[in-house]
Amino acid sequence: MSNRTNIIPLLIATAFILWALSCSTPTNAQDTPPPDCQPPCNAGERPACELAWASGVDAVFLGTVLDVKNLSDPTTKTRKVVAIVRVDEDFVGTLAGQVTVSSGGDSCGGFPFSKGVEYIFYARLNDKTTTYLVALCGGTKWAKEGSANLRYLRSIPSLPNSGTISGSVFEYLKPAPANSKLLRALRAATGSKVSISNKTMTYQSVVGRDGDFRSEGLPPGEYMVQIESKSSVYVETSTGTTTNDRGATATLKPKGCAQIDFFVDPFYHARR
Repeated sequence: MSNRTNIIPLLIATAFILWALSCSTPTNAQDTPPPDCQPPCNAGERPACELAWASGVDAVFLGTVLDVKNLSDPTTKTRKVVAIVRVDEDFVGTLAGQVTVSSGGDSCGGFPFSKGVEYIFYARLNDKTTTYLVALCGGTKWAKEGSANLRYLRSIPSLPNSGTISGSVFEYLKPAPANSKLLRALRAATGSKVSISNKTMTYQSVVGRDGDFRSEGLPPGEYMVQIESKSSVYVETSTGTTTNDRGATATLKPKGCAQIDFFVDPFYHARR
């Protein structure tokens, strides 16, 4: 059985905690957290096949931090760091030698880089300064924790131009505690039907015993992903969570993927 069944509640809680930490009290107590720093900060849990082709990602590379400086001051809203990085492998974009990576300040929290440590970077290029920008919520991670990411990234040249849409469907077993949807008991919605539609075709998938669904070999493009349910549904994607909605849109890039997680809440209307 997939470990997803056991870790989904933990991932929800972890995502919220990461968001809270990254949007905590600013350097200047009179400032407020940046408006784009909104929960859930869950991008770090997204698969590499989605992160690598996300909007705003210009470069994906493996690199070692040679030097790091803390540039936080009273004008920065979150911790800001700048790192000099040696590019060890490039996967998206063409990079070589050394690059400058900035994180934090006006974005959703600075990544805690350490000198001498290797990371997988998902970065946006600042055209004005030729600096690469990464955020705590943007998928950048320690290389030692990114073996699955590296397997995908190193396989990109040999992959077909089709893509994959996958995710999970879980159902809450009890009503939510007051003012909270964290740490609720869940079970896999085994047998639930998932439809994945573009303008010309509808593909069907069925949720397995572990709560997962997957449809491979899909042409790139825009899709609507929906589940059959009489209950209210929370839909979690890389851009956040929507409530009381049975569907979500997904943009599938060549060689890429989209992950969408559904949480069915039979108790939602009873609480209204």
